[in-house]
Amino acid sequence: MQVRGVSFFWSNTGWGQEKWYTAETVSTFANEWKAELVRAAIGAEDGGGWIEDKANQTRLETVVDAAIENDIYIIIDWHSHLASDNIQAAKDFFSAAAQKYGSHDNVIFEIWNEPLQIPMATIKDYANQLIPVIRQHSDNLIIVGTPTWSQDVDQVAANRPSGENIAYAIHWYVGSHGWAVANKADAAQNSNVPIFGSEWGFWDNGNHEMSGDDWMNWADSHSLSWASWAISDKNEPPSFFNLDGSLTSNGQFVKQKLVQYAETAPWRNAGPIIIDPLSGAELIDNVEDNDLISLWGGQWASYNDNSANGQSVITADGQLPYNGYIQGTYQLDQAGFAYAPYVGILLDLNASATAVDLSNCTYIQYDYKGSTHSFRSEQDNVSDFGFHETSVASANNWTTKVIQWSQLGQPSWATGIALDKAAVKSFSWQIGGSTGDSGDLSIDNLGCAGITAP
Repeated sequence: MQVRGVSFFWSNTGWGQEKWYTAETVSTFANEWKAELVRAAIGAEDGGGWIEDKANQTRLETVVDAAIENDIYIIIDWHSHLASDNIQAAKDFFSAAAQKYGSHDNVIFEIWNEPLQIPMATIKDYANQLIPVIRQHSDNLIIVGTPTWSQDVDQVAANRPSGENIAYAIHWYVGSHGWAVANKADAAQNSNVPIFGSEWGFWDNGNHEMSGDDWMNWADSHSLSWASWAISDKNEPPSFFNLDGSLTSNGQFVKQKLVQYAETAPWRNAGPIIIDPLSGAELIDNVEDNDLISLWGGQWASYNDNSANGQSVITADGQLPYNGYIQGTYQLDQAGFAYAPYVGILLDLNASATAVDLSNCTYIQYDYKGSTHSFRSEQDNVSDFGFHETSVASANNWTTKVIQWSQLGQPSWATGIALDKAAVKSFSWQIGGSTGDSGDLSIDNLGCAGITAP
């Protein structure tokens, strides 16, 4: 899912823009600008920041409460360039924030806004200390900053922090950044690194390779969520407002884009999706017989990156059925593999591992618990494993997942091939990450609504 919205300016006391941290501001952007998220940029170590002045905590809670009330996403952002110098303060901040708000699904935690020219290894070490603090209270999305003001997102794959449901920040400014930054984001996605555009704006430094529209088209082509900087009337280019309260040209651009997106956003216009329980005839497999052969005759299997010089391991095929469901336990090891390590579980839809016509299938449904994964629909005419997929967040308890066909898209690097419901031969559940990551994924009650066994 792609969501778009706006970022507050630094919250620091005495900087002049803390005045915007009100419930009314959140309501205005949610209802008039049609923002789907707001980002609370809570200044950390700089003068007037959270470490020095706890009035910032009140500002944070005001806008988080308002975002929850307005039913939009909120990013709790530790707005810092030197967060690794103040690790205990960050732990205190996020421990309190996660304990208070971590049960709300629309709350996102951004643990380091923009590291300076700091090695990714240092950022990884910091993240590995902060992520467990949040995970004590919440399994919500966490955003981790990247080197060079969150531009070098391509460096994540080689030094990826541990944990699940983690994305990595990519920041850009129209007029300052062009294809060099966009290509780094492409490289990250090619290595299965999830990215989030948690800050972008306008600042003309003479780089006109990509216009505002170019950047928006690029973000849309990558289904990239973003927050635009900034809710501010400071006299600098990214501000949305002039001192008299009127919109700057940049504010006009962002508001127009958000309103236009709202007109066509599927989740705003489709109405509620009513999901009926699958009938027995619609089940592809419920694993009640505790074997590898599905009700449709296809076979379950596991796979890994070993053929490409990785050394990741996952439960062997014969041990996948477990107590009436499929369970794969894994450990990732990149070894000599050029990209991020991976493992997966696959089910052919019939005994011959050939295409099955799913034209009448309205949605796919399965129960799962365990790790974050990509659900993939596989067809023969897609090359280089660029299958249509969607990301599914981790779940500690059994959870029913519904996959709408419209949610499935190819990775940005894949050759563009249309999804063909009549040519699907298998479904797969792929898990990626970093060396040392381990866990399990369990799957049960897989079905396709509106279709029976071929």
